[in-house]
Amino acid sequence: MPDLRNQLLDELPHLKRYAMALSRSHTLSEDMVQDCVVSAIARGHQFRDDMPLRPWLFAILRNNFFTHIRREKQHPLANGETAERDLPTTNGDQETQVELSELQSALDHLSCNHRDLIVKILVEGLSYDEVAQALKVPVGTIRSRLARARINMRLELGRKTYLLEGKPPSGGRNTRRTDVQASS
Repeated sequence: MPDLRNQLLDELPHLKRYAMALSRSHTLSEDMVQDCVVSAIARGHQFRDDMPLRPWLFAILRNNFFTHIRREKQHPLANGETAERDLPTTNGDQETQVELSELQSALDHLSCNHRDLIVKILVEGLSYDEVAQALKVPVGTIRSRLARARINMRLELGRKTYLLEGKPPSGGRNTRRTDVQASS
């Protein structure tokens, strides 16, 4: 158990990033990480040494997040107010701020499952095998879902470019079909 606790400490930054990507709320992400660590310690007997720790923790965190979402739907805020998003700020030049804002906005428009995959694989650096094992699906399913997530992300980023600069979005299935239809 002491070894698991030390490993948990090493995983905290990854858990925090993943929780923030899921919840998009600083306060909620902190609560989610705390709940995840408590659950992991309580379920430490279920963890096997041959399992990678990070996917196991991400599965706990993700399950806790979906439990939170279900509870929110069953018991919305009484006064009808929506919870404020508490996004972190970053230091940098104005161009970097705009790019990060556009990227966050594009991520926000993705489905939770697509956002989840992008964060696990592209941000956290988990392998396809680790994500497939954590989600209990075949690796091919992870590859195809990630491909769709990337297409949707490109389309969303393309829409932002189109709105700001008048350039049409490119890189997705729908735009290819219209290009083919236009050339016919």
